[in-house]
Amino acid sequence: MSDHFEIAIIGAGPAGLGAAANAAKHNLSYILIERKEIGNTVFDYQLGKLVMAEPQKLPLRAHVPFEAGSREEVLEGWNNTVNSLGVKFRKGEVAAIKNGGDKFELHTSGGNLTASKVILSIGVQGSPRKLGVPGEDLAKVAY
Repeated sequence: MSDHFEIAIIGAGPAGLGAAANAAKHNLSYILIERKEIGNTVFDYQLGKLVMAEPQKLPLRAHVPFEAGSREEVLEGWNNTVNSLGVKFRKGEVAAIKNGGDKFELHTSGGNLTASKVILSIGVQGSPRKLGVPGEDLAKVAY
């Protein structure tokens, strides 16, 4: 039997971390799934690289800091947030997401799970395939 969550969040960059922080704040059952490292795009930068934010301090809707700083400072801020909020994190690659009617079935390298809702926050390097469902072109849906 697989684990079930209200929300499965795929991708642990700023958007995924923000979604997880908000889910934790509202006591929702969720899991954050990332195939590599938290903040992986920034993690892959060279040591000491300056990570820019424009404006320098972004007004975010979640409790996740994102201020200009070195690679290490940005990652430290994100990891501190993950630890302080007790973010539920699972490392693994999502191989498939299937619509099971009342829930989504996620098949990952770390095991299978189900979720009532899925948030894809795979960043600018991801390539989501549009589902062809009503609402995918609404203002708050981005690809």
